[in-house]
Amino acid sequence: MAKFRGHCGECGFKTGWTTEATAGQSMLDHYAHKHPNVEPGGASQIAPGDPEGVGCLGWVAIVIIGLFLLAMCSRNGG
Repeated sequence: MAKFRGHCGECGFKTGWTTEATAGQSMLDHYAHKHPNVEPGGASQIAPGDPEGVGCLGWVAIVIIGLFLLAMCSRNGG
């Protein structure tokens, strides 16, 4: 699931990484509280990957280490 974060267009406020709906509601709440006479704006950011996952580089490293261990075991007759 993609993660979203909102950035306020008036100040440095950012929401946490969450769903699109929750980030949008957090921005509306922020504008209502901190910028009451300003139309909500700013920007939305989509997480480039799964921030909680291993990622592509992690999987490549796991495969390389696995191949290395396999080669070492077969070399030693194991």
